[in-house]
Amino acid sequence: VYPRPVQSDLDVWYVTTSKGGFEHAGRSGYNVFTMLYGIDLPELSKNISVYRKARQDAGLDPETGKVSLMMHTFVHPDMEWVQKVVEVPFKKYIRSSLIPHMAAAGKELSREEIDRMVDYSYARYFQTSGIFGTPQQCSEQVDMARNAGVNEIAFLQDFGMDYSAVIE
Repeated sequence: VYPRPVQSDLDVWYVTTSKGGFEHAGRSGYNVFTMLYGIDLPELSKNISVYRKARQDAGLDPETGKVSLMMHTFVHPDMEWVQKVVEVPFKKYIRSSLIPHMAAAGKELSREEIDRMVDYSYARYFQTSGIFGTPQQCSEQVDMARNAGVNEIAFLQDFGMDYSAVIE
């Protein structure tokens, strides 16, 4: 590995969204990197409890393992502007992953079905699974993630946002 790490032991993050993955990471002494893909914060909280218990059962301090949550993010004082700037690129981002996922599952959907799924996914992410809105609204979402047991949030803006909007 180059450059050589400064510390003798490197932290490891295990990427998972499943209950079994959280348990494996806990037993193995790994941290967890996760996302709200098909689950919500209450369900994530249950997975984090499984993780903490697995660490404890493995003889590890259950509280020292880190749970990092990736959340799509866009913060700005004007909520209407946030909605205007985020909707089109985020829906395009959802559509670009939905179609290959459905094809891999052997499902062929009509344009209307895809549109409904994209609209539903966008509304869900915007309201409960991302960090979108004013600083106050976003702070509340961060607090809910913290209350679910999340230690760190990885903010993701790489969903086709206009670069000048991100800078602003």
